[in-house]
Amino acid sequence: GQVLNTSNESLAFSTVVVLQVKDSSMYAFGMTNEDGLFKIELSEKGDYLLQYSYVGYTSFYKALQTDWASKKIEIPTTRLQKSTTLLKEVNVETERVPMGIKGDTIVYDAKAFKTRDGATVEDLLKKLPGIQIAKDGSIKAQGKEVNKVLVDGKEFFGNDPKIATKNLEAEAIDKVELFDKKSEVAEFTGVDDGQEERTINLKLKEDYKKGAFGRLTAAVGTQNTHKGKINYNLFNTQSQLSIIGNSNNVNEQAFSLQDYMDFMGGIGNISNINSGVLSSGFQSDQGINTGNSIGSNLNHSFNEKLSLNANYFYLRNNRNLQQGITSENFSEQSRYESIQSNKENKINQNHRINTKLKWKINPFTAFSFYNNLRGLDLLIKSQSDTYYSSINNPSTLTTSKLSKIEQQFSGDSKLLFKKKFQKKGRNWISSFRYEQAFATQTNDLSNNSFGQGLIQFQDFNTKVNNQRFASTYTEPIAKKWYGSIAYEYNRDWANPIRDFYDIVEEKEILNTQLSGDFSRLVRSHTSSMSIRRNSKKLKLSGALGSENIQLNTVGLSKAFHYILPSASLQWKLKNAKNIDASYNTNINIPSLAQLISIPNNIDPNRNYIGNSNLNPEYVHRLSVRFNFFDNFNFSSVFLTLIAQKIENKIVEQTQVNPDLTISASPVNTNLYESISSFVSVSQPIKQLRIVSQLRGSSMWSRYNAWLNGEATQISEQNYSANFSIERKKKEKWDYRIGLDLSWTKREYAINRDFDQNFANYSWYIDLDWEPREDLLFTVSYTMKRYNDVFFSAERQLHFIDASVRKAFKNNKWAIKLSANDILNQTIGISRSGTDNSLSEERFNTRAQYFMLEVSCKLGNRKKKEQ
Repeated sequence: GQVLNTSNESLAFSTVVVLQVKDSSMYAFGMTNEDGLFKIELSEKGDYLLQYSYVGYTSFYKALQTDWASKKIEIPTTRLQKSTTLLKEVNVETERVPMGIKGDTIVYDAKAFKTRDGATVEDLLKKLPGIQIAKDGSIKAQGKEVNKVLVDGKEFFGNDPKIATKNLEAEAIDKVELFDKKSEVAEFTGVDDGQEERTINLKLKEDYKKGAFGRLTAAVGTQNTHKGKINYNLFNTQSQLSIIGNSNNVNEQAFSLQDYMDFMGGIGNISNINSGVLSSGFQSDQGINTGNSIGSNLNHSFNEKLSLNANYFYLRNNRNLQQGITSENFSEQSRYESIQSNKENKINQNHRINTKLKWKINPFTAFSFYNNLRGLDLLIKSQSDTYYSSINNPSTLTTSKLSKIEQQFSGDSKLLFKKKFQKKGRNWISSFRYEQAFATQTNDLSNNSFGQGLIQFQDFNTKVNNQRFASTYTEPIAKKWYGSIAYEYNRDWANPIRDFYDIVEEKEILNTQLSGDFSRLVRSHTSSMSIRRNSKKLKLSGALGSENIQLNTVGLSKAFHYILPSASLQWKLKNAKNIDASYNTNINIPSLAQLISIPNNIDPNRNYIGNSNLNPEYVHRLSVRFNFFDNFNFSSVFLTLIAQKIENKIVEQTQVNPDLTISASPVNTNLYESISSFVSVSQPIKQLRIVSQLRGSSMWSRYNAWLNGEATQISEQNYSANFSIERKKKEKWDYRIGLDLSWTKREYAINRDFDQNFANYSWYIDLDWEPREDLLFTVSYTMKRYNDVFFSAERQLHFIDASVRKAFKNNKWAIKLSANDILNQTIGISRSGTDNSLSEERFNTRAQYFMLEVSCKLGNRKKKEQ
């Protein structure tokens, strides 16, 4: 059929719903295209009512009258009249608008998409057209990564979307809004700066906006396993208070990788200086992890002008790891094998507090004040034994024992000033950010490397101080055109102090050759001019910047100057097609550890030597994106292409010494090029009530490297593909079938015998069966295949998980019995390659266990809708 207005103009994005006459429940729905045409697939005959809806127009109902003689039923053109209700909304209880368009926002009615009892927001999103949820919980909406999830328009635990989707329950949600959220500055000034985030806003049901709700879960299992989880929310018209907690020893991560990185903040610089490894404590499948965490989030509006967002995270993780690594290392002159055995116990505690205070003094002036505090306590006890062998050297053993205690603290504050003027589009934005970080680390070290013993006590202290000031003035220069001038000043200072004490006859003697006081100071001044054109369908921008950098370290002072051009285009075509293209440049400054040889003898087999002659990297990046979402049949096509060229790319030059120890030093290379692509095609097959999706990615790169001082050109190719079929209707059973493929190839110009190939694949099937509303069965099967390498044969592993869940007492209580890895085939295995090695890593991990779980709803709940 077709939907028009009374002036015979097409109403694109109108919603047409097929209701069952007997109970007015939704049976199917569709949306109109640019010409107002719609098509809806019906799987069976019946008595149906058609509901037509469009924002600003009165909804219209009419019976579906047909003799069912033809498979194609053409409905006479429907014309909607503009609504006369202007002052208030009129809610019709029987009206269902599962999906609609309000300006640039797509609105889903959660009630139209049935979810099981206890389902999370993530389960709800899986049922919404145009939204895809990956197995790791990441979200894509119409081809773009969702970076933010809001609850009633307010932030929920910072910037990790999965905290909201995995902890809030679907039954609390009234509407799901999808839109591109403009930056804080653009929202205030009204001038689009092109900085947008794909955002989901979860609008709560009225009964949940004023009350308490949540869920408590506790479980115990075989192999001494346990799991507990709580989420509790207390909301009213002024405040939102949420608490989430998690405790388990089954290697389930409470927060995402991004949250763990946020824990570190500026501390990452300290960790990099101290150990070369970011000590984030990120909980993964490696080892047996016991994790405990708790977080709280507060949103409070004091009045219309002043609001506060604050959140706190605490994480404690204990990991026991047993690891074995087999490697073949090669260069043009030598080839050797190594077998490494590691044992490690690692305990880390992280704290993070973030606050954001927004104060709108008047319609033309506003401030935002951000504060972030982070802390880390880390204890590591490890032992490593490595055997080396080559044609020219007999087998040699090196050992290392380490007891490490580390404490880190960082804090940063940012003040953002926003000012707009009477003339529309004229504005002035300034910000100042200050960061201070401290770290202390002590190491008790005992090494034996190729017959040389070392017993040391090491005392490290590091300070980091960063300051940034930025200011931008924007002036309208013509209709839809804006010009801006900007200035930015950065000052980054790092000061690691290292004291090494050799233990001789139980006495500590300062090693003056290794000990030292190191520092790096970077000052940069960046100025730029830009011009931007904003319209509803076409946005253009171009900028030209100039950056001056002054780099100072011990005995070194260098100055650099760069020209930084950039440009972007955003073009909205007809029929929901979009093209985004951008070109930008940026500078990466060498770290202190890359510039200066800072002693680090924790690894007895590797020596890292700084290079004071390094130049900064100059990065050119071009990206093109094409998005198409067909609201006519809910199919989609998304394409992304990214090309990158890096001048003075910093790479490691490695040297294998005669005793098989490795010396590594950073150098600049004049060749680094890469091209990457991503494609996603989604196509509903309505007759079968399934959605098929094909996703693929590729990356090709070419760069120079050095193997034992010999220069060589390396070409690298990475490909991955995923094909899935998913049934996600409101019947009693759903399924998802998928196939994952990956292939990596590395080619060496110096010697083709070094070429590497890794081709792996896996396929999976997930089944959900809900014979009754209070009973749910799930089964998941996965097969993973690892290709053979020179030291290990091909492996095929099979995993089966299953569970049954039963709800009681009007779904307030639920009990669940689950089985993890029924075939007991889980092993920790990883195969990979570097520029000069092939390796296989094996590690202990959580395998087969059976678990009994009990959960209970908390707080005041809305009675189940009839």
